[in-house]
Amino acid sequence: MQAGTKMMLELKPFVRRIRAHVSDFVNHPIQYARIALRDQTQTDLHRWSDNSNFQQEWDTRTIMIAQQVQVGDFICEFGAGMQAIRSALPDGCRYQPFDLVARLPGTLVCDLNQEYPEIPTESNVAIFSGVLEYINDLKSLFEWLNSNFERVIFSYATTEHTPTPLERSGNGWVNAYAQTEIQKIAVESGYNCTPLERWRNHVIFTAIRR
Repeated sequence: MQAGTKMMLELKPFVRRIRAHVSDFVNHPIQYARIALRDQTQTDLHRWSDNSNFQQEWDTRTIMIAQQVQVGDFICEFGAGMQAIRSALPDGCRYQPFDLVARLPGTLVCDLNQEYPEIPTESNVAIFSGVLEYINDLKSLFEWLNSNFERVIFSYATTEHTPTPLERSGNGWVNAYAQTEIQKIAVESGYNCTPLERWRNHVIFTAIRR
């Protein structure tokens, strides 16, 4: 790929973000100002302590992710919620749920925006279903993941499908990356990262340690 073409491809997500910000600022200035002033550095523990904020339809995405798990994997799921993935895992898998709140027995409590937890040494797969949009420092997270997991299976709502700052902020999301950018973060952390399929405005990826 020629240098000029590569630069244009890398600039495209940046240009898309700028246009989305300008559009929100022009069309919804008050709402835009509110999100600009909002502190998004702290995890919304109050929201995620309320089970009514979980939508059953999210289980469909989680089941799609479970289809990428292999027999014998030892899985750590972050943001496990009600652990819908358990029923879809292949026989012979081991499973350790992590979440902000221990909704079910066996869940280990952690906040990935504060510190990374100790994990079982035998674990080889990390799963994130609708979680990474709430992480402040994805680059740091993926570096930590690479030191602990051979594979990461995750979903992410890319800016190609959910571009506007107001929409992303309305969901509580604190970051905004295009598909190529989220793949680049994984690659620079030592993974080969491949998009697999779509679930609504989310892309499901698998990242395999090189």
